[in-house]
Amino acid sequence: MLQIDARRFPQSQDAPESRDALERAERAEAAERRERRRRLDAEATAAELAHMLAGEVAARQAAEKTAAELARLVAHENARAERAERVA
Repeated sequence: MLQIDARRFPQSQDAPESRDALERAERAEAAERRERRRRLDAEATAAELAHMLAGEVAARQAAEKTAAELARLVAHENARAERAERVA
């Protein structure tokens, strides 16, 4: 990032072009700070979304595991009931 500080270049403060250059430099620095803040905010938002997505993936995996365990339990109980019917 190119940062220009017009204050480093001593000139007569009475010269309109030096005041303009100083104002332009200050506006450019302010714009760079705003852009840097915007990017940091965007990165934080992206990190929050990634964290939320990871949580959703983990919840889905847990639900799928629970469903698979329940299906195994139902199959086991059905097989046990069939064996009990054949014995009776």
